[in-house]
Amino acid sequence: MLEKVKKMLREKKDLFMGELYRESIEKILESEVEEKAGKRYQGGKEYSRWGRNPGSITANGEKIKIAVP
Repeated sequence: MLEKVKKMLREKKDLFMGELYRESIEKILESEVEEKAGKRYQGGKEYSRWGRNPGSITANGEKIKIAVP
């Protein structure tokens, strides 16, 4: 029983870390887009925003889906 609980905790930790990686990468990408194209709905920069695309990253050997700005 104890081994089963330990396994469940490890699995949840991996899910949490995957979500943390995904959020971190999305924030980094959004920051770069804001630097180049400005804040949303504010023009005047060299580049424009054109929505998002599906993408993925690999962290700890696991593929994690992200939204690429």
